[in-house]
Amino acid sequence: MDQVSRAAQLPTHDLTDLSTLRSWVNFPWGQSMEYEIYKATNTIRGYERIGLLRSEKKIPEAILQNARGLAILTVVKVGVMVTYNIGTGLVIARREDGSWSPPSAISSFGVGWGAQAGGELTDFIIVLRTTDAVKTFWW
Repeated sequence: MDQVSRAAQLPTHDLTDLSTLRSWVNFPWGQSMEYEIYKATNTIRGYERIGLLRSEKKIPEAILQNARGLAILTVVKVGVMVTYNIGTGLVIARREDGSWSPPSAISSFGVGWGAQAGGELTDFIIVLRTTDAVKTFWW
């Protein structure tokens, strides 16, 4: 990723430049694969920082080593009584030789109802532990 994509740039935190807001918050709807790769990188880097501070929040190494794939998704949910959620991300799969596949874009959309009001923005890292789990995202 660091070698083939401009999306792997380190995030900057210049509050005077609104274009760098993306390094603080992942927008849930990506317009390009480059931005999806950037979001996934930003999510993983943020998760690594949390894991360094609180090791009980880390994904165990044994699970990651045996993972057949990863899905990294940013989803926003908003509404009053009726809520909508939408998001985009990417999925990668581990090949037979142990290397990782190129990313594939994924999206999510949903509607809910009930006694609820507000919104949330969530980054998900989903560990796909079986080949069948990977296939649910690829086909």
